Amino acid sequence: MTMEKIYAFIFVLNCFLNIHPGARAIGINYGLNGDDLPSPSDAISLLQSRNISKVRLFEPNSVVLTALKDSGIDVILGTENQNLQSFASDPSTATSWVNTNVVPYASSLNFEYIAVGNEVIPGDLAQYVPSAMQNIDAALFAAGFAIPVSHAVSMSIMGPSFPPSNGVFSTEATPIMTEILKFLSSKNSSLLVNAYTWFPRQSDPNNVQLEYALIDDAAKPVTDNSLIYQNLFDAMVDTVYAGMEKVGVSNVDIVVAETGWPTAGSTDATIENAQKFNNNLIKLLASGKGTPRKPGKVVEAYIFALFNENLKPEGAWAIGVNYGLNGDNLPSPSDVVSLLKSRKIQKIRLFEPNAAVLTALQGSGISVILGTENQNLQSFALDPSAAASWVATNIIPYALSVNFVHVGVVNGAVGNDAIPGTLAQYGPSAMQNIDTAIFAAGFAVPVSTAVSMQILGPSFPPSNGVFSAEATPIMTQILTFLSSKNYPLLLNVYTWFPRLDDPNNVHLDYALLEDTATPVPDNSLIYQNLFDAMVDTVYAAMEKVGVSNVDIVVAETGWPSAGNIDATVENAQRYNNNLIKLLASGKGTPRKPGKVVEAYIFALFNENLKPEGVEQNWGLFYPNMAEVYHVDF
Repeated sequence: MTMEKIYAFIFVLNCFLNIHPGARAIGINYGLNGDDLPSPSDAISLLQSRNISKVRLFEPNSVVLTALKDSGIDVILGTENQNLQSFASDPSTATSWVNTNVVPYASSLNFEYIAVGNEVIPGDLAQYVPSAMQNIDAALFAAGFAIPVSHAVSMSIMGPSFPPSNGVFSTEATPIMTEILKFLSSKNSSLLVNAYTWFPRQSDPNNVQLEYALIDDAAKPVTDNSLIYQNLFDAMVDTVYAGMEKVGVSNVDIVVAETGWPTAGSTDATIENAQKFNNNLIKLLASGKGTPRKPGKVVEAYIFALFNENLKPEGAWAIGVNYGLNGDNLPSPSDVVSLLKSRKIQKIRLFEPNAAVLTALQGSGISVILGTENQNLQSFALDPSAAASWVATNIIPYALSVNFVHVGVVNGAVGNDAIPGTLAQYGPSAMQNIDTAIFAAGFAVPVSTAVSMQILGPSFPPSNGVFSAEATPIMTQILTFLSSKNYPLLLNVYTWFPRLDDPNNVHLDYALLEDTATPVPDNSLIYQNLFDAMVDTVYAAMEKVGVSNVDIVVAETGWPSAGNIDATVENAQRYNNNLIKLLASGKGTPRKPGKVVEAYIFALFNENLKPEGVEQNWGLFYPNMAEVYHVDF
């Protein structure tokens, strides 16, 4: 799953105890992204006690594979995405992987599938999937094993596909999917599909009924010509079947490699709803009915996930912080990493590379947005070797033990706040060259740029959002690139500044995200706070230049605690706690309901080398790591 969310296996699923062995099976995804998980032997005993006979591992783990020997539990074993290029280009690498991760276990362990990569279509790594699958398949055959090979895809392979009979692969995905499906057809293997009814419900709650997403019998059915869909799970599976048929493949079965529902972090993410979904799913699959398009074809599915994993971001959202270094009295990077972990802060943004900080972050489980300095934009844009050198110095030495979630070209991504301005012209080419260099190094790290609200022209109310005349050409070029790569736009959103500039019209409560604020109507939409209004203003501007599929990540937001009449500890505390509460609700914005917003608070520390006054007082902590005020992460 590309979006990081906590999914739980609810151990009240008594249905597992009642499932008879037969033509279908329910399995479970066994993730290892936690430092407090039970031992593999205890986990296997748990699976056996609950009659769970199938698991999916996202990557090889020798201790887990050893524990699974002679357990009677079937395994889907995944390969890591970072290996796809080497598997595709070098058959000996595929052979080595098989010899290390399959051969030692296969005599006492039933590998049901080898999943060569996970959710890389569409994307830069997609081109390597067919050859990687073929080389892994050849290596398995040479080793004397007949283990089916497949690839796990998400629903992002689909173009506009409602109702299910209209299912069609996107233009970008079609060539690769056609090649993969012909291979699977020739080998009598199945396609692995990650099908979460949760995501359509979150993206469009007005049109996707909760009961329909929860596979509840009380849901209002959806008609598709002569077919009747009682639940969204069947509809999603049949949408992919329809897409397969449109590229001439009708004999490849679907195995649902991931599905599930979260227990916390959003309005719909409750234990009750997760329990209902998983129990309803088991009941549906145990019936053996198949789907409306494939009646009687039993669907095999794997619930995500066995455990809550504490090294994933908490909830169905993520709050990070900006870690600035503009001070001469800041704590050591290792002490800072310990502070972040103690406060459960799992995402940070660095405005520029710092070797000591990146070294301290290695193995910490903390995700990083890494910025480039604006002064490098011109050289990155004009000289691809400069971009390659930057990646070689600042990404490659750390990427195996630091999770880079974005590289920001211009202001802490590729650049920061450079648009509009004289450096803006270099942003698109700089982003492309950094992206190419990262890809050439074998890593899949999204590249973006961080922009301020200065990219906008007159834009009130939010639906009138429009880029300024100066910013429009560059923003259009950047957004077209981000759209093609499925990367987000990084946006700096400070409600502080509109309040500072126009206190007579921007109410303090509205800027502080208070529930008591007077709402602002915008046609049929109602804005309860300025943060949502600012984010949606940029979404509206994006739509006006023809881009509607680029998400926004708020790379900076916050409130100062001193230096101005509204800049008080009390107001800063209120703003940041209200922000966390807002994002944790999972409501999204009025324009994008259900689309969870990721945001990074500015800043981790008060930094004494900034100009005196407000600029020195944005920190959550003093340099001695004492709290300026308490924020409940």
